[in-house]
Amino acid sequence: MEVGLDPARAPLALARRRGIRAVAGAGEFLPFGSGMFGAVLLVVTLCFVHDPAAVLAEARRVVAPGGAVVLGIVPAESPWGRRYRSLADAGHPYYRQARFFTTEQVTAALAAADLSVSCIRSSLLWPPEASPPSEWRVLEGSDPRAGFAAVLAVPASPPGQP
Repeated sequence: MEVGLDPARAPLALARRRGIRAVAGAGEFLPFGSGMFGAVLLVVTLCFVHDPAAVLAEARRVVAPGGAVVLGIVPAESPWGRRYRSLADAGHPYYRQARFFTTEQVTAALAAADLSVSCIRSSLLWPPEASPPSEWRVLEGSDPRAGFAAVLAVPASPPGQP
C-alpha cells in the first residue's frame, strides 16, 4: 500500500492529485498499525520534524518484518549542509526551520530506534556554487563531499523484542 503522510494540506492535495493515498498526520504519531508497510521512506524529513527520535521509532514500529526504513538526508557536515545552514542563519524562510544532522548523528539515532544501517550511498558530489557535472555519480558509503546521502536501515531485532 502506498501512502503519503503530511501535516500540511497543500502537500496532501498534491499527493491526491497524483493518485497517492494521502493521510494528514505527523511522523511522531503515525496513524497506522504496527508492521503495516514493507518500507518507510523519509526524504529530507528528519531535519524538519519536531522530534526526530520519535519519528524514527514510529517508522520502525510500522515497518513489516523484512522491511526497511530509507532516509534521504543532507548531511550537516557536507558543503551543501553548510550552505543551507548559512542560508538559515541569514533568515531564509525554508531553511531556518531545518536542523541538519551529521551522518554519524543519523546513524546513532537509527540505532537508538532499533534500526541498523544496511548501506549508505552518497551523491550530489559538487559544491553548491558549481554547476552540476555532465555525469551524475553515486558512491558507496558516506562521502564527506556529498550533499545528499541515502541511508537504508533495517530492523535490528524481531518485532516486539528490544
